[in-house]
Amino acid sequence: MKLLLDTHILLWTLTNNPNIPPLAKKMIGDDTNIIFFSSLSAWEVELKHEKHPRQMTIGGKEIAHYAVETGFYPIGVSLDEIGLLPSLKRKEQAPDHHDPFDRLLICQAAAHGMYLLTHDIRISEYTDPCIIYCP
Repeated sequence: MKLLLDTHILLWTLTNNPNIPPLAKKMIGDDTNIIFFSSLSAWEVELKHEKHPRQMTIGGKEIAHYAVETGFYPIGVSLDEIGLLPSLKRKEQAPDHHDPFDRLLICQAAAHGMYLLTHDIRISEYTDPCIIYCP
């Protein structure tokens, strides 16, 4: 199975953070799965690092380096993925969610036959079957 890690899952995995959900840890550790990370996550990390360097002590370039070193495969953003944004649907009664990183991660996973591994409740409120929610 091809897995795309959302930014938190990526960071928690690379830092061996105890907050990583057990299901996510199990799926990432399964050698039959192929693990991907998005350039979007590196960009998001870089923005947070620039804004709050004491809280986000690592930049986007470093996180990408560690992810590749760990054996994860990078994936960039394409125009086809951006074109999927209008097709995203939320579950009935779900509150609005406008996070551009999250929305594009869903589109990337859908476009490439991957599953997006996330712990973010807002992402789980989308109807796309490519989302695996790990609370």
